[in-house]
Amino acid sequence: MKKIAVLVCFMGISFNILSTIKHELTEYQGINFFILQPSVSFLLLMFIAYAIFLEYRKTTKDTQPESLASSDAMKSLFKYMPGAVMTLEKDFTIIDVNELVSKVTGFHSRDIKGKKCYDVLGNGDICYDCLVQKALISGKPECGTQLTYEVGGKQKYGKQTVIPIKDRYGNIEYLYEIVIDMTQEVALERENLEILMDIVTSMAHLIESRDPSTGAHCINVQSIALSIGKIMELNDKDLKELSIAAILHDIGKIGIPESILNKPGRLTDFEFSIIQRHPQIGYDAIKNIKQLQKVSEAIRDHHEHYNGEGYPNGKKNEEISMIARILTVADVFEALTSDRVYRKAMRPKQALGIIQAGKKQQFDPRVVDALLELVYKEKAKQIS
Repeated sequence: MKKIAVLVCFMGISFNILSTIKHELTEYQGINFFILQPSVSFLLLMFIAYAIFLEYRKTTKDTQPESLASSDAMKSLFKYMPGAVMTLEKDFTIIDVNELVSKVTGFHSRDIKGKKCYDVLGNGDICYDCLVQKALISGKPECGTQLTYEVGGKQKYGKQTVIPIKDRYGNIEYLYEIVIDMTQEVALERENLEILMDIVTSMAHLIESRDPSTGAHCINVQSIALSIGKIMELNDKDLKELSIAAILHDIGKIGIPESILNKPGRLTDFEFSIIQRHPQIGYDAIKNIKQLQKVSEAIRDHHEHYNGEGYPNGKKNEEISMIARILTVADVFEALTSDRVYRKAMRPKQALGIIQAGKKQQFDPRVVDALLELVYKEKAKQIS
């Protein structure tokens, strides 16, 4: 019907233009380009416009079944997705929800519609690092955030994905927010972490049974390293890995003969080359434990130097993980300020002087600065 209407309009306008051309030819007794040019141009534009209209109608007709099929697919996906799905306005208002939303949130669907998503899954304010907000800004799907919320007084965990749905012009019309319940997975991960920590504790006891001084050294290094890490504002995950790496950093010494470990005099070049194997031995001992991958690398690298002159692989600067760089400073500072079979403990001020002298050479300057801040804070506490 629309096509017929457009065709009638086109024919009517074309007839009027042709009448104007005939009148101009008769009135001026011949062809005058400047008189005919506007009318002819307009007629050509009308032909082009009609051709474009026909092509558009053809394209629309061809894609209509596909669009309908796509719409049906989206409805099925919304209904049967194995997770809680909410359709959101751009102002975070919930338009619609699927059946699983009630199970995930504990609310009936009729009580959810019209509310803000952060009122249902949050604390009444736009969530920190909000994925909906990110998707509105980027115009792209955003995923990965772990949500924490309560249902019936019990804490629940979910993994969030937000998908912006756009119109044909690329403007966001609405958004899909999908939340997959991860509560069981989180509980299992925590249980695995507890088992892992039990293994780490057993390994620490193993080190101590072989050499009590090494066991005490590892505990002290852990305390210093964690304090440095907090000053440097490491995240919780990195602090946890730093803590484990500090406890286990000398585990490779299990493979070193006691005669070398406890030798009171200066080591020979050959004996020192044997000692230098302990980072690699430690790495090889735990590298196949998936959860300790970064820890094993820090153990291997805790004798690398910032300028590349350390061992076992001569790594330098950013090639060495931050965990390993912190471990290096904490390890040396603890060793210098503790009694050894071959020397007495140094005073903290003397030890700090040696570490400052190694700044940018053996040690990362940022870690050295954090250690200085730590020592001065501890000293201030003692004075007060």
